[in-house]
Formats: sequence, structure tokens, C-alpha cells
Amino acid sequence: MIFKLSYQQLFSQWKSGDLRVMVFALILAVTSITAVNFFINRIALHLNSQGGMLLGGDLVVISDQAIPADYVELAIKFNLQSTSTLEFPSMAINGERNQLAEIKAVQSTFPLRGDFNVQLNAQKTAENIRSTPDQGDVWLEPRLATILNVAINDTVEVGAAKFKVAGILVRESSRGGDMFSFAPRLMMHSDDVAKTELIQFGSRVKYQFLVAGNADNVAQFSDAITPKLKRGERIQDVKTARPEIKSALDKAETFLGLSAMASVVLSIVAMLLASAPFVARSTNTAALMRCFGASRAVIQKILLLQTAMLALIGGVLG
Repeated sequence: MIFKLSYQQLFSQWKSGDLRVMVFALILAVTSITAVNFFINRIALHLNSQGGMLLGGDLVVISDQAIPADYVELAIKFNLQSTSTLEFPSMAINGERNQLAEIKAVQSTFPLRGDFNVQLNAQKTAENIRSTPDQGDVWLEPRLATILNVAINDTVEVGAAKFKVAGILVRESSRGGDMFSFAPRLMMHSDDVAKTELIQFGSRVKYQFLVAGNADNVAQFSDAITPKLKRGERIQDVKTARPEIKSALDKAETFLGLSAMASVVLSIVAMLLASAPFVARSTNTAALMRCFGASRAVIQKILLLQTAMLALIGGVLG
């Protein structure tokens, strides 16, 4: 009976026109809040994805020892892409010229995020590519190529091996995560490291295991791998790798949060203005019902049912 009475009153107010403005305002409020939150979430995901280009992935495990095989299995378990790199300092030599370089050996799947800007032909400008140096080839940063006085297709020595300079590495997106590496970069394929004979007992090598994928899966991977970390291992993402990037992302997220709050406040104001005629008529109706003997509990139940109906209509249509 109470439900029927609530419905009849709502239908009567809809026919009179008092309820229509409020329902439309409710639908508009739900729609705007949903749209703004969706837009904000998309922007936040895009910002974090763009930030991942500074590392070459969404998350990096850094170690001073070779990456354990179970880390790779854990990444597969969470449906994540993965790749490994290693970095170490060594001399790059061309005849009588030599220069300390930061050697980076990468797998063919690197980077997971971002790309390289490489000049592969002396007669052409640099281009953005996702591939890595082939076995037997190296890429040099322009500064290193100038110091060694080499050009594309020349040869340089690294350790016990000689390599062909296949490209000039103009930009390496993952370089952004290494703030304290001042030596120029020399990049090679990871399968070529053994023949250089540079990795010996006591060598200073930084191993990196990078993963990328769905944000929730990356977070689950981070939670799962943290207890497994050994001495000399740590996890790094774009916020921990670059404090200034963390600050920029935090400010962007704060701004987006304020935008969402503003949309909520404006929607509430619109609802209050639109509900004034409905509240006035409901007050008069409640007073009449009290005069006819209806208890306060019955009136409260009717109003609650009407509120629930309006919320359901606004939520579904909005």
C-alpha cells in the first residue's frame, strides 16, 4: 500500500511538471559526474603511461645480480610483457681514441614503453624506431661518436670484441630514468655481452627487469614481488625514479581531482535548485496526510521510497 501510494504521488507530481525538472537535473548530474570521472581516469592512465616511457616500462626491478627466473615466471602469471637489460661502464676504443662509456645491453623486446630516435643512415635524418641493435652492431650517442671520431659503418672495440657502428642514438626514452649516468651511451644486443669478456667476478653491473601491461596487473605484480626482493634489489617506477616527474604527476592528479569535485558541487547545486518545487509540494502533501491521520513513520517511508525511485531513475538513465 505504501509503495502504491508513493508511486501515485510521484506520478501525480510528474504530470503536474514539478518533478520533471528535478529528474532531468538528476540525470544530467549523474551523466556529468560519470563523464568527468571517466575522462579523469583516462587522463591519469595516459599520464602514467607516458611517464613509463622514461623507464622503458611501467615498473623496473633493479638488481646488482642476474635477474632470477622466477621473476620472469611471475610476470607471465600476471599477463605482463617483460624484458631484461644490463648496464656497466667500460672503455670504447677506436684506434688511439678511447672514452669511458655507459654500456647498455638490451634484448630485442626492449623497450616496452617508448621508442628510440636513431640515425641509421649517414645520408638520412634520425627516425623513431622500436627495434634494437642487431648482434654484432652497436649504437652510439652523438657525443661518444664525436669523441671517438667514428661514423656509421665504422668499427669500435668494446672489451675483447669489435662492433660495427650501425646507428647514432639521438634519443633513448629509457634514459630519463637514469639521473646519475653522465657517461655517453653505447647500446648493444644482450647476446653480444659474453664475447666482450667484460663481465667478470666483481664487475659493477646493473641488471634491470622491466614489465609493462594493465595497471592493475602491474600493481599486483609489484605487491607479489616485493616480499621476494633480496639484498641489492629494489623496485622502481616513474615516480620513484624521477622525483620531478612524481611532482608533476601528483600536481596533475590533484588538478583532475579538483575538476571532479567541481563537477560534483555544480551538480549538487543544480539538484538543489531543481528540487525546490518538488520539496514544497511534498511538504504540503505531508501536512495534508498528517491531517488525515497518517503517522510520521508512514510519511517517512513514503518519502524514502520516492527518493529511492528518483535515485534509481536518475542512476539508470544517467
